[in-house]
Amino acid sequence: MFKRRRPGFYGIIYLCNVAAFGVVYACLFADDFGVEGGLTPLLALYFSVVTVTTLGFGDITPSLNSTYLLIAVVAQVVAGVTTIGLFLNALSQKWSDIKDAQVRARYEEEEARRIARYLSILRPIIADHLKVLAECYKVTATEVGKRFRIRPRDMFTERYFDQVSLIDYYSDRTRFGKGRLLGEVLHEDNDRFRKDLEGYLAKFAHGLPVDTVQKISAMQRSQFLNYPSVSIQIYRLNKQMGVQTARQHIISLEHSSRAEPGHAKPMREYHALLQDVIDDIERYLPDDPMEVSIMLENHVAPPVGSAIAEPLKGRGG
Repeated sequence: MFKRRRPGFYGIIYLCNVAAFGVVYACLFADDFGVEGGLTPLLALYFSVVTVTTLGFGDITPSLNSTYLLIAVVAQVVAGVTTIGLFLNALSQKWSDIKDAQVRARYEEEEARRIARYLSILRPIIADHLKVLAECYKVTATEVGKRFRIRPRDMFTERYFDQVSLIDYYSDRTRFGKGRLLGEVLHEDNDRFRKDLEGYLAKFAHGLPVDTVQKISAMQRSQFLNYPSVSIQIYRLNKQMGVQTARQHIISLEHSSRAEPGHAKPMREYHALLQDVIDDIERYLPDDPMEVSIMLENHVAPPVGSAIAEPLKGRGG
């Protein structure tokens, strides 16, 4: 396969052609020109330039009786014309590559701006969902503290997962005060979040990277978002049957001390997807990193530590 060369490569060959044939004319055919005293090196170089450029001034003419000289002249002209052709072709290709690169760069820039615009619409949806996760953190915290802000990546640790896995969905102390179960409130939050994601994808999925769309879709299907609704279904069923519901939940099986080897961990898998989506957003919107506001104060409902349940017995208990 023909290897593409830069224009400079053929330019060097062209100059080498001039120099090499100049030496040939001066050393081998100095007496075969109609020049008194023979062809000097300078005149040989001059004749080589005139010949390879096909200018043909006619002030220095080779002897037509020297077959080898005529062959040398023809060879130089053919080599020169071929080299010039290759040079121009390489130059044209180089210019075409530059234009293609500029077009591609403009397209990628426009594509990045478009994706950034679409992700800026997703950002507040994710931000609202992070507020719900922050509330889950608050009601499972064991100590009152101050308000602080933290990056999601720094928040989603094993300590966080162990803490939230002990959440009590049957707590009746929510942001709305008393009278509603936490699981009901979280079910509504998650249902609204899913609908927001569904509406978002319906409008903008066509303009997003495929992997981002796949992550968002996987988040919608996550079992983690079903935990509150499942707990409420169990609660209502037991209530109809007159059975007291234990204040324990399937999510507690994801506690690191209870998790069974090889079992699925929807909570951790979901948060990994969420973090990946946040990374996608921040990749295109680097000037506006996402943070979670954690408020460990009791003057705003729900209270700190108001929804802590005992974990289900699993491995080792």
